[in-house]
Amino acid sequence: MGHLRYAVAIAISAAILTACSDSGGGGSDPEDPNARPDSDETELTDQRIQSDPNALFFTATPDNSAGNRNLDVLTVSGSSADFALSSNQPWINLSETAGTTPATLTVSTDESTLAFGTHEGVISITSDGQPPLDVSVELEYSGPDKCAPSVCGNARVNVPYQLSFTEEAGGLRDEAGLGTGFTWIDKPATGDGYKPQNLDLDLLAGTLTVTTTAGIAYLGDNALDNALGVGFQPPNQKTLISTQLINPPEGSGNSEQAGLWFGNDQDNYVKAVVISKPSGTEIEYVLEVAGERVTGGSKVMDNLSSSNLTLSLLVDPFERTVSASYRIDDGSTVALGTVSPPTEFFGFDAAGIDPEIGTRNFTGIMATHRNGPAPLQYVFDDFSLISDGNTIPSEGSVEFLKKTHPLEFPTSMVWGPDDRLYVTELFGLIHALTFDGDMNVIDDQEITSLVDAVGPRLTLGITVGPNATASNMDLWVGHSSPSIDDGKPNSGMISHLSGANFSTVTHPITGLPRAKANHGTNSIHFGPDNRLYIAQGGNTGAGGPNSAKTEFGTMKEQPLSAALLVANVFAAGFDGTCNNASNIFGKPPCDVVPYSTGLRNMYDFVFHSNGNIYAPDNGLGVTGTYPPSPEPECLGMASTTSYLNGGHNPGSQPDILLKLEEGKYYGHPNPYRDECVFKDGSFQNVAPLQNYEPPIYTIGNNTSSNAIVEYSAPQSCIGETLNGQLLITNYSLGDDVFRMRLNDSGTGVVEGEPLITGFNDPLPMTINPDGVIFVGEFGGDKVSAHEPVSLGCWEGLSAGPFQVLDPRGIALGNKLYAVGGKDSSGHLNSLLIYNTKTNSWSVGNDLPGPGVENPAGIAYKGELYVFGGSKAPFSGAVGSATRYNPSTGKWTTLAPMPTPRGGASAEVVGNRIHVVGGMANNGASVDVVEIYNPANNSWSTGTPMTTRRDNPGTAVLDGNLYVFGGRTRNADGTTIDGTLNSVEMYSPSSGTWTAKAPMPTGRRTMVVGTLNGRAQVMGGEDSGTGNGVFPQNEEYNPATDTWRTLTPVPTPKHGAAFGTIADRVYVFGGGDTRGTVFTNNLEAFKF
Repeated sequence: MGHLRYAVAIAISAAILTACSDSGGGGSDPEDPNARPDSDETELTDQRIQSDPNALFFTATPDNSAGNRNLDVLTVSGSSADFALSSNQPWINLSETAGTTPATLTVSTDESTLAFGTHEGVISITSDGQPPLDVSVELEYSGPDKCAPSVCGNARVNVPYQLSFTEEAGGLRDEAGLGTGFTWIDKPATGDGYKPQNLDLDLLAGTLTVTTTAGIAYLGDNALDNALGVGFQPPNQKTLISTQLINPPEGSGNSEQAGLWFGNDQDNYVKAVVISKPSGTEIEYVLEVAGERVTGGSKVMDNLSSSNLTLSLLVDPFERTVSASYRIDDGSTVALGTVSPPTEFFGFDAAGIDPEIGTRNFTGIMATHRNGPAPLQYVFDDFSLISDGNTIPSEGSVEFLKKTHPLEFPTSMVWGPDDRLYVTELFGLIHALTFDGDMNVIDDQEITSLVDAVGPRLTLGITVGPNATASNMDLWVGHSSPSIDDGKPNSGMISHLSGANFSTVTHPITGLPRAKANHGTNSIHFGPDNRLYIAQGGNTGAGGPNSAKTEFGTMKEQPLSAALLVANVFAAGFDGTCNNASNIFGKPPCDVVPYSTGLRNMYDFVFHSNGNIYAPDNGLGVTGTYPPSPEPECLGMASTTSYLNGGHNPGSQPDILLKLEEGKYYGHPNPYRDECVFKDGSFQNVAPLQNYEPPIYTIGNNTSSNAIVEYSAPQSCIGETLNGQLLITNYSLGDDVFRMRLNDSGTGVVEGEPLITGFNDPLPMTINPDGVIFVGEFGGDKVSAHEPVSLGCWEGLSAGPFQVLDPRGIALGNKLYAVGGKDSSGHLNSLLIYNTKTNSWSVGNDLPGPGVENPAGIAYKGELYVFGGSKAPFSGAVGSATRYNPSTGKWTTLAPMPTPRGGASAEVVGNRIHVVGGMANNGASVDVVEIYNPANNSWSTGTPMTTRRDNPGTAVLDGNLYVFGGRTRNADGTTIDGTLNSVEMYSPSSGTWTAKAPMPTGRRTMVVGTLNGRAQVMGGEDSGTGNGVFPQNEEYNPATDTWRTLTPVPTPKHGAAFGTIADRVYVFGGGDTRGTVFTNNLEAFKF
């Protein structure tokens, strides 16, 4: 199955996009979209002989024969036909030399007379009246090398290292001869353990399927086959090793298993596997040292055969530990266990390392059916080693809610003015998706008009017309010949779809370049000038053709390849017929021209609101060469020898971000435009071209950065945080949406980091007017919608008149009042007033009586009520109660509290004021609740809290009183808990307290805001760690009794005055470190 798919289309990979090519030759006409084969041609095609696979690969050593391979021979129509077979090499053995389709033959090899090395041959299949079919055969016959079948010098890789299984990556090959990217086999006790016939690399699906044998590495039984791996250097960094298993089979309970391994050999390893046991499915980790199990553990799971399972091992050389974890589908990562292997596992002692290999430490994947009744197939996706093993946090002010919709191989997308998302599939089918308010797809219209008109096409670009409206939609689509690995030259086209159901199809532009590989006509967009801009891929790896047998073949660049093209398609007399039929390398006879050049494989680009065009460009990831001369004419084949040794191969190159300008050159040579200098000329020791422009940012190696958009959302914290930033999809390394903040001039990037992670090969991307990000997950066969949710943002405001700690903040109208507190001179009875409308401060009349810290206070019916406070730390509590009238500026003395205390909190519940908790005059925390009745100036006793607390946070939500955290202290000075995280709720209807979900971060003297019917708990003081204050900002939802993390406090403080006014929480003063320190800054939080 995998190789039938491969024969139809070799993967869009980092390929789509990191490769480049074209088939050689000249004088080819563009494909005629109206052409149809006549009946005789159809008859011929139906009887044509074909084979599965279309190539055979064998590997052998003197100790291990190559084994047998099956070869299926059939006709296209499935009818019977006689055929004959022959081979051109004596070492190729055929079980039959003739037969009738459909038939399955056996092919084997005889290495007895062969020298060590690579041997090639051909099996010819003939049938009367049909063209012959050649099946290539390759045999790698390795000598008695200590690393065979691996190559010693290739075993070790650099970190980061990622295999997406979407392109040939060298190393150990599968049954069809495709390089898996693994460079090492962890050999069993006998034989080399390498069975390529049990490996199936499906480049289109991006998977590696391993068919199991019964062998295993366990205690003394070291018989595991296909323990694929790579070597690396653990001492260099923390390394996170991960792989994903797609729908792992359930097994029969006989220890069938698959997963990750890390270690030295089959006697010394750590593994994390999904395993079938008699009791059911488990995820297990094991440490084995010197053939003995040292430790391990497991977790019982439900059947995972319909789930995607990600397994990870975090190798930490600093702590000398290996930690196993797992994730199911899009869920959270769950820790499995941590082991402490011997130091040999981390390669600290270089003296014992074989210099030919460069390491003694390896990691990879494994699978076995152990004691099961029959082989199983485990499907792996994305194997990676990433430095540090830390997840880079996304932009802290925003989170995204993800919804998905199944859609096969999405390649490009655009949001239409009719509020539908238009998405192209790989071979030309178009979907129009309609979403409800929660981003669920409620309608999926399939648009088949393009395929109906021209047949299947490699379709990589779509946009809407510049004059499209909700009632008059039209689409423009970029596409080329459908083969992924044998593209037809000049088959690129731009089609226009309009009318009812987009049934009217025309082709304004034809004859654009197409590489032999999958580089072709990529994304298309109309610019602000109403001209159509086209991202056109290059035909070569680095500008010059070579004989390295890469996916690019020997095709050369063309005048319109490797460029951003522009076409004024609405101009009178526009000619979009670009194929030069007499010379495909000659001047195109059309009105499509380069705008910017030297673009290796720019998959997408964006017109930014700052007036610039930005685009990522894929770096070289295969054997590529620049032209043999840095000066025109620079035609001809180039040497694949490294440039360091006199050749033309620059080696792997990173993906980059470019600011595109008209007439500028960005480094990918094109001899047919006299562009012969690679990048800045340093590789050829020459000066750069005069119009060369360097990248403004280096994204990284092997990221395959493809789609790009400018983020734009309605003004809010989301817009303030992300608007104007560039977002790109990283298809390979990263599997993320990566954000980049531009500098003020738009000429550079000041910061870049992942914004959204956890994708399966993200390729196209767009956004809608509400800021929802849509991503096509090519490897996951789905479109995902990511709706932004604000986590809040902060702004700085006018500082107060003086610095203060432990005042009480009271919000009333549009003003924040700060009462009492202390500064360097002592305790205060001051009243500071902040006007939110004018962003200005004023001073009110002093609070009657002595200065106090931590009084309680609240607003009720247009007046301020202030209760208690302390004249000294841990003592001096007072029971005073006063009322302030803002209209007159006068204070009125009220009936005193029955229990004097400081550090209490006051809230209005119904028509009463509840004063809860605090610290008594003896320094002990109290559970007291006393209730003041403003109507008659009297006090009553309420139900005590379940926990003694001073300096808690409080809020009234849905009519109930919530108390958060605080401190429990005894009169003798001992602190029971200095940072309580418990939460209790008082119900006035029942008069009882109920425990609620605890705070994620215990604390005291914190800020509590009440935006959107929830409590935002910010800052506060701790019990002795760090600088003594918390930056955490956590929100409590009373409807669900849950917490979520919000944007941290920019200036973490304790003992601040605060209040919620309109849509903001204002935070003034307080201490920015533990103890008696003072500030006067003012900040506001909003969503």
